[in-house]
Formats: sequence, structure tokens, C-alpha cells
Amino acid sequence: MSTPYDVVGHKPSASDARYYDEAVDPAGQPRAPYAELAQRLGWDPRQPPQRVTRAFAGGPLGDSTQILPMPLVLGGAEHRDQIQAGVAQRARALQRFFADVVLEDGRFLGAQTGLTQSLLDGILASEGTSLEELRRWWKGQRPDAIRFVYGPDLAREPGGRWVVLEDNVGCVSGCADSFLALDAYETACGLRTQAPTRPDLLVAVERWLERLQMRPADPRVVALLTDAHGARWSGGVRFQEDVRRQQLVRQLGVRVVDNADLERIADASGCGLTELRAIFNIGVPSTETWPMLLDAFFGRSRVPLFNAPGTSVLGNKALLPFVGQMVECYCAEKVILDAPPTTVLRDGLLPDNPDGWVVKAAAGCNGTGVFDLRSQTPQQLGAIEEMLESSWPEQAAVAQRRVELSRLSLGDGSAFLVELRAVGYVLGWEEVFSGSQCLARLTSQDESRGRDRALRVAPVLIAIAPDTHNPASSRP
Repeated sequence: MSTPYDVVGHKPSASDARYYDEAVDPAGQPRAPYAELAQRLGWDPRQPPQRVTRAFAGGPLGDSTQILPMPLVLGGAEHRDQIQAGVAQRARALQRFFADVVLEDGRFLGAQTGLTQSLLDGILASEGTSLEELRRWWKGQRPDAIRFVYGPDLAREPGGRWVVLEDNVGCVSGCADSFLALDAYETACGLRTQAPTRPDLLVAVERWLERLQMRPADPRVVALLTDAHGARWSGGVRFQEDVRRQQLVRQLGVRVVDNADLERIADASGCGLTELRAIFNIGVPSTETWPMLLDAFFGRSRVPLFNAPGTSVLGNKALLPFVGQMVECYCAEKVILDAPPTTVLRDGLLPDNPDGWVVKAAAGCNGTGVFDLRSQTPQQLGAIEEMLESSWPEQAAVAQRRVELSRLSLGDGSAFLVELRAVGYVLGWEEVFSGSQCLARLTSQDESRGRDRALRVAPVLIAIAPDTHNPASSRP
């Protein structure tokens, strides 16, 4: 099969004997969600017709992002009971943890979970802050103000269970492209049989503003994306998706601003940003913008700010070993989504059996600072260990048990490794909107995970019929 959409896959080999294939079962038969989709389409989604592949040739989103003309299809019960429920559960637990250690007495730190005050101090130092600073900022604030976008990276283990590779908090990519990739696929295939689904991002903004009794078209309500200074710092664009987030938010009538706009607003008022009523911050504020946001949020006016200051520390990978315990402590529930075994590397030593582990920079993003120890030479392992010796706490790192990623196999025999980005929005105290749209990120086994590589994604469809073939299709 020709691939005009410029996909580079790999042929599964004998070394791939143990992994979960998203599209076909061990007998080589389509899994229930794919069989259902084939019935709706009238053709095998693993072998799309040329009219569909042509729709995804070039850059369908206006940049280098590639969209595979084949979706990742999840069972309805699996998506509802594992992905949506698990994302909401972890987001609530992280919100409660932030309130506990910043606004209250930090009872979790004394609960013999392994997360001590000393360890937390080191984690916060790697984020450039401290517990003392956060408590000074947040003094007198209400727990309801702890709002953030939450987007974990999920992987499916060979047995079918979804696990959390890392938590992402703040400017989370995928909150626009999860809708746009799905919309592009449904349009190309003519799948729409009812009113189109609205972007989760816009639903979240509307619900948040409804809680505040505000309207999107109010000129005092603004959305802040990556500003001009931040764009220069990142070489032009912080995320390629940034422009598309702006386009979606503008559909609501929300005013999109950057640092120059905020400076003009502050100058015109003569008293900072006190005249604004709400700021939806889903970009990367620069050093010029950040002080104004801090003054608006923590000052006398207390302007509501989505992605509240300080909450980004919740995405630090050194917290991963403890989030499951946070769920049990704060939510009194069985953990739905948990991380693989993960340990904080405080002593600079690698695990005894490095082949089964991946080392990650605790504050890294976009795939930076990730070392799969299985592929390192003895000399490289020595260099990594030497680097870790003096890294704590400013450059904290973790070791995470390696997960054999699931595969999305195409009809020509090629396949891609799959990670799933699901997004939730913490709208208020223990109120999480866990969206219906996800995004699959794809790589081949031989492909570099460097930050400069082209991003390849697949739309995610949710099957209507139950997925009876999926061993993990019900809540644990």
C-alpha cells in the first residue's frame, strides 16, 4: 500500500512477541471496536481508500504534524471507566494534594508514604520554587482557585492495562489537536451521522465561566496563550498547536491576548490587571507577563486564573511514585490509572538491572531528558550515572520501569508504538471535566524521540458497542 501521508513504520519482528496490538487480537482477528468501525465505514479502517489517505497528505493541520489516516479505536466502556474516570480521579487527587501541602498542614507528608518534607523540598527546588514560596503566594486563597489543565501520557501494557507514564499540568498539548484530528478523520470518511461533537477545550472554557457567572464575550474575559516573548524564547513557536488553540478559543468570542495586550490593559487601568474578570491561561507566559499574572491572581482583585500559579509543579515526574497513594488517601477509592514502578534517583545510582528501566528528567518535557537504559552502552550508562551523581535536587531525575508499548498495526504489516494523551480540566474544587477527545502519539521503534522530530498522531474514535475482546474494558 502506498503511503502518501509520509508514514514510516516498522515490520514487527520476533522481539515484538509480547505486546498489545490495538487493532487485532492474538488470533489475527479485528478487535471489536475495529470490527464495528469497519461496519460503519463499509471498508477496513486499517486499509483506508486513496480519497482518505489523500486528505491527510502534506500538513493537514498547517504545520509539520502528520495525521495517520487510521484511528486508534477504543471501546466505549474502556474509555468511560478507565480513561475518563482515571483522568478525573488523578486530577482530583493532585488538586487535593496541592491544597493539603500549600493551604493546610501537609498531612500527606507525615503519612509514611515515602514523600517527606525533605523530598518534596527537593522536588520543588527542581521546579525553581519552594514550599515556603508557594505558601506565601497562596496564603488566604480558597481551594476552589486551584484550577489547571491536566493531560497524562498513557501507555497500554501487554496485558491490556493502561498506565501513566507521566502527568502533565499547565500548557498541555493535545487539548486542541485531539478534536481537530478527529474532526479531520470524520470529515474525510463521511462518518458524521449527527451533529458534530464540540471541542472539549471550548466546553471546558464555557463551564468554567458559567461557574464564575461570566460570558465568553465579556471583554474583561481573556485567554492568554504563548506570548511574543515566550515565542522568541522557544525559537518561534512554543507548541505548533498554539495557533490552533487560539483559533478554537476565538470561536467562543473570547478575547485572545499576549504580553503586549496585557501591558496595554495594565497601563490603561493604572492599577495593573484589576479590571479583568477572568484569565484562561493555556500558554507559556514570559518573564514579562508572569509578574502581572501573579499580581492579578494574588493581589486585592483576585482575578480568577485558569492554570493557577504554582500548579505546574504537580506535573513533576518525581511525584509519580506517590499519586496512587494520593488517590487512596484523598479520594478513598481504588486507583484506576497508576504509574509503572517509579523511583526518585536521589543517590545518583542506576537500578541494578538497567535493561528494564528508563531514566527521565523529573522536570523534562517534549521528550527531553529521557534515556532508555536498554539501548545504552556500558560507557553511556557510566556517563548517565556520573551525570546523576550531582544532579539532585536542581536537576532531579527518576527511573521508571520500562513499559512495552502497544502497537497500532496497519493493513500493510507495518505498525507504530502508541502513547495516548487524554486531557482533563480542573474547573473548581474537586470538579473535573474529563473530555471525550484523546490523541494518540505514534513512533516507530527505530525513530528518535528528539524534540525536533515531526509529530505524528492518530485520531481517537470511541466505539459505540461494548468492547468484549478487551481484557481491560471494565473498571478495576
